[in-house]
Amino acid sequence: TNSSMWKKQFRIQTHTALKRSDVKKFKEDILKTFTLTPEQANELLPSKKEIVVGKVAGSYSSVFFVDKEPIFFDVENGDYFPTVYALWKVPSLLPPIFIHKPVFEYISNGADLMMPGVVIPPGGIRELGPITLGSKRSVFIHGSNIPVAVGTMDRGSISSERKGKAMKIFHFYTDFLWRCGSKEHPRNFQITQNNEEHEEQEGTTNQINEPKEENADKFQSEIAAPPEEKEVPPNQKEEQSDTSPSTLLTPTDQEESSEEETETKSRKKERNPKRRNERTTVDAALVQKTDEALFNNFLHAIKKSIKDEQLPMLPTTLFTKFVADKNVDVKLSSYKKVARFIDEMEKKELLFLEESKDHKGIKVVTRINRLHPDYASFRPTKKEEPVPQEPPTSLNNNEEHIEKLDVLELFQPKKAQYPIFLAAGHACSEMFMRTECVEVLWKYVGIKNLTPKEKPTHVEVDLVLREALASGKEEIPRFLSKKELAIKFVSRLQIVHQVTRGMETFTKKGELEKLKLKAEMKQGRKSVTVEGLEAYFIDPATLARELRILFAAATTTSPVPAKPQLQKLFIQGNVLKPLTELMTSKYGVPQRYIDVTDAIKSKK
Repeated sequence: TNSSMWKKQFRIQTHTALKRSDVKKFKEDILKTFTLTPEQANELLPSKKEIVVGKVAGSYSSVFFVDKEPIFFDVENGDYFPTVYALWKVPSLLPPIFIHKPVFEYISNGADLMMPGVVIPPGGIRELGPITLGSKRSVFIHGSNIPVAVGTMDRGSISSERKGKAMKIFHFYTDFLWRCGSKEHPRNFQITQNNEEHEEQEGTTNQINEPKEENADKFQSEIAAPPEEKEVPPNQKEEQSDTSPSTLLTPTDQEESSEEETETKSRKKERNPKRRNERTTVDAALVQKTDEALFNNFLHAIKKSIKDEQLPMLPTTLFTKFVADKNVDVKLSSYKKVARFIDEMEKKELLFLEESKDHKGIKVVTRINRLHPDYASFRPTKKEEPVPQEPPTSLNNNEEHIEKLDVLELFQPKKAQYPIFLAAGHACSEMFMRTECVEVLWKYVGIKNLTPKEKPTHVEVDLVLREALASGKEEIPRFLSKKELAIKFVSRLQIVHQVTRGMETFTKKGELEKLKLKAEMKQGRKSVTVEGLEAYFIDPATLARELRILFAAATTTSPVPAKPQLQKLFIQGNVLKPLTELMTSKYGVPQRYIDVTDAIKSKK
């Protein structure tokens, strides 16, 4: 899936100025994540400047502003990335990857970086430095000293074959994160011309030359299309974003060259309209046939496979187990996503969705309409006609879609804390975020007026608070600092973990079982054992097949002793480090929920 987070508009839900203690911790986290000199750190985060954190609505991401300029963003749980504004201040903040200039057009339309678009240095691949899966890199256009994007490597090495995806792009110049800043370009905007490949143009010191027009289409198709396809998809040729310039110009240069660019684009669009129309007709026919195949598969499933006693059922389960077919790709249909297909079936009243009784906010299929005319008239066949597949028309269709994983740490009050939550106007059966629990506490303290005037940083512990905080025979002092009180209060609540991937979710009281990765010697051979995949909605058998290809190693699965419903995975060879990176980067498991043990290293 595409990784660019800011290609669409977003909304900052809250703006909060960081306190001194939070600023100190944030700077420490940044210095741990990036290699910075004191001067560079002060350039990015001046000590006398206020740092404001903005929480992005509908996600776990945050943006950190200095002087109203976005400098860093947090993907989730302290996974920090610099913005292009930060990279313009300190270009050496991340190791660079250089790209051919036309590639930026595709990146600015939300595409990830493919291998053919990477410029290999004159000294060979070694000059790129060590490549590790998930490592952060900045993106420069070849011949430019200005970073234009940031992302993570999607591979552990770069081979001479130049196939597949190179980087997942998280943020780029001209996206909506860049637009929420000053939009000022760096000073001394200088781009070195490459006279060996492109003709030198007069008066264009601030832009990168295009390839010669007669070679432009061929060049773009080689760098942007998947390896198996040598034709640029029409949707990428024709639907270019108005805010995604093909050249990096200063504002003045953009005005002067706008007329010339318009003429060039119009000539390209007129180049081969017949071929474009033929491709559109083929695409439309394929979409229609895929839609029909999906609908037939659905009707076959609800008529022959799904029984009423199997309901309720998650929509994703219904689709993946009963509707999905290796010959039918939902991405080639008009629905594009499983959720849209399920919504359409509900609109047709072929099935009915209701909120799950066990999990709030999750809809499940509760009933199949077996009186529907389409259901009654459908006659299942032994084998449905397969839909012919086309080569992928997207830069990212050559990779399996992995839904984002969300792990929420929630809290519920125990009986001892009921009076506090009730006094604050909350139901005791609800689940709360950590910050919400602290807000409930302060509301109760305010209602009971428990902050003494002589000690404004402390709280007087009344009988209700004493009961809520008590653990065993522990004695609670009469006064507690606000910080100590908040920590104790939250620690006495019932912790609940909620794990969600796509439309599947489950909640677990208490600590969440960690994903265990252990490297050890077995029968004289190095191997890695993986346990706990199911808790993060990762199928062990599917992962085993992927690792077998990725690491060219033997893999097996077997039931966990005393828990036969769960599977553990074995992979030959010590692939502990790249496997850990794969779990965090591709499957989204937070590092704090991964327990890594290297028994091989400890024996040396």
